[in-house]
Amino acid sequence: MAKYRSNLPQLSGELFLTDGGIETNLLFNEGLDLPYFAAFHLLNNPNAQGAFLRWFHTHCQIAQTY
Repeated sequence: MAKYRSNLPQLSGELFLTDGGIETNLLFNEGLDLPYFAAFHLLNNPNAQGAFLRWFHTHCQIAQTY
């Protein structure tokens, strides 16, 4: 068994906020084209900046609420 498997922060019972699924969100909810399913390609696209801002703003709102 891995050395730290029983001591992961998300297993502490405390609130644990993480980021995940940004590519799926950008592709299916925002309708953006993701070459090789990679979001970093969109960093060079000024039209995609709003999608990134909405994604991270939502995570910040969750963090602020809890």
